[in-house]
Amino acid sequence: MTSTAARSVVAGLLLSAAAEAGAVETGIGASAMAGSGGYRRLGLSADAAWTGKRVEPYAWGEGGLSRDLRAFAFGGGAWNNWSERERGKAGLGLAAGRYDGGRSVAALLAELGAENDFDAATLGAGWGLTYGSLAGSRGAPSLEQTASARSRGRRAAASAAEVYS
Repeated sequence: MTSTAARSVVAGLLLSAAAEAGAVETGIGASAMAGSGGYRRLGLSADAAWTGKRVEPYAWGEGGLSRDLRAFAFGGGAWNNWSERERGKAGLGLAAGRYDGGRSVAALLAELGAENDFDAATLGAGWGLTYGSLAGSRGAPSLEQTASARSRGRRAAASAAEVYS
């Protein structure tokens, strides 16, 4: 399947899920992190979910700024309500960024999850995959740590961005 056809299929699925959906719920957030070696990061995030009977699409975006990296990620997916108490989700996203030295990094994000309601509590599990040269918002990738070392007076190796999953 070509990438244009795959994008068309995904867009069609999201549009059909959105057509079934009802009200929209939104949220925004901010985060600040500090770590060893002078690591600092500020982040902003926003998300939206469309409520429905069976399928509930969602979308999210996140921007982050640290001493050495400016990054943005966005994605979406859908929750599938299997029953009144059980549901699962699947989603995809993209992340992109640029280090202060001009090096660009990017990653593909994928997630799967499931939840079950137990009276007033909910128990769930999730799985996420990041494939590329940009880490998620919860940690500093090795390239950013190298950039931090350079900013403290050490010269960074001019190697390509690390690719991982």
